[in-house]
Amino acid sequence: MVDNEFNDIVPENKTSDTAAAAVAELNTQNQNVSPVRRFGDPYLWGIYIFLCLVSLVITYDASGREIKGANVFAPLIKQGIFLALGASIAFFIQKIDYKKIIRVIPYFALVTFVGLFYVDQFGEVINGAQRHISIMGFSIQPTEMAKLAVVLLLAWIMARNQMENGVRWTGIYLCFFVIGMFGYFLVKQGLTNTLLLMSITVAMILISGTQWRKIFTLLGIFSVLILFFLGVMLMRNAFDDTPESDPITSGIIASNVSPMVEEADSALHNSFIIRAIDAAEEIIVPYIPRFETHASRLRDFFDPRPLYTRPFTEKNNQEMFATMAQASGGAGNIGIGNSKYSSMLPLAFSDYVFSIIVEDTGMIGGVLLLIVYLLILARAGNIAQKCKKAIPALIVIGLAFMIVIQALFHMAINTGVFPVSGQPLPLISMGGTSILIISIAFGIMQSVCRTARMTTDKKADINAEMESLPVEMRADNSAN
Repeated sequence: MVDNEFNDIVPENKTSDTAAAAVAELNTQNQNVSPVRRFGDPYLWGIYIFLCLVSLVITYDASGREIKGANVFAPLIKQGIFLALGASIAFFIQKIDYKKIIRVIPYFALVTFVGLFYVDQFGEVINGAQRHISIMGFSIQPTEMAKLAVVLLLAWIMARNQMENGVRWTGIYLCFFVIGMFGYFLVKQGLTNTLLLMSITVAMILISGTQWRKIFTLLGIFSVLILFFLGVMLMRNAFDDTPESDPITSGIIASNVSPMVEEADSALHNSFIIRAIDAAEEIIVPYIPRFETHASRLRDFFDPRPLYTRPFTEKNNQEMFATMAQASGGAGNIGIGNSKYSSMLPLAFSDYVFSIIVEDTGMIGGVLLLIVYLLILARAGNIAQKCKKAIPALIVIGLAFMIVIQALFHMAINTGVFPVSGQPLPLISMGGTSILIISIAFGIMQSVCRTARMTTDKKADINAEMESLPVEMRADNSAN
């Protein structure tokens, strides 16, 4: 009776067609927007939120030197605003299809390069480095933008030059050309950022499947070019006395090199490495004045004397206080918020925030934080391995390398493994530009996770993704 009444309303053939269409639509929805990928990778979101919470706690503890007046919460409020803005940007970007993002990569890289050029000529000097642009009361660091721009541009170049056994020679040459262009300005503003970008480049070239002979060939060419330019500068010094007669340059060398040589003990004075640094400084400083700071830090790093035997000076107080803070933390902890050195350690809230974390939580807390950063690389590797196309895989793994290598550099500097330099701890160190750039990187990784087709997707959807990509970027992911 019921069937007859239903058939009177909807014919039998239309009923079956409607049901089949409904089932097909449900399957399509389940395939395109799965519960796991609806908002990206949940593990990456968990890591992002965890690092933001750590940032708020440590900012309150480590920003004693930043407190001005009666408002003790001012640094915390400022950091909270930047974190909230960064989280909003990340959530917005993850909703954008990654194929739309790759269209703007060349333009973003061009804007960043122009920013680096502007800083080199007219930038504002803060903490002894000319890295900032002030716009409407806000300080912007194009050097932080350069990290993101270079990673995206390298992925864009490699994807366009993929072949069965890795990347074509054209792509490799272009990658080194990009590093040379950006590195020229970065090395004048900070040596660490240059080394960071070179490390990221090597990592991306390796994961792209490039043959080792190409890598070693280009490293050889790159080394020869560096030696050639050093030789040119040496010859110019030999035949042109203009840089030596410049009073500013002469003052720099006289006030920094001579006292170091006079005060150093015989082991330091006779060290081959120290003499090589002195020679390099004399050649390079007239053309890159910032190298005087690099040379001074390298001399301190290679000083054969134990740190605790050296005199406490204004130049090494960061290194001294950082070591004291970590030693105070020990294996256990003295309790979050009980730091004794946060008010004494310069830049404890940014370049040396890891030392305060270790002081508060001990070696256990430092190791756990290291594991959290490494998990970013593990999750990104999992996503990249599942991507069907090369371009999303290169983007997500390149951005993960950018974040993790920067964190490793920061930790290495704090623990004395690397020479003293300024490198923020991603999402934790106080600073607006760095937080926003890292948030953008997380948003792009989540965009790839949401919208890139994976090995588990239907063949029709994978083909649709290929058709929507430019012809030169349709190369398959070699990891599949």
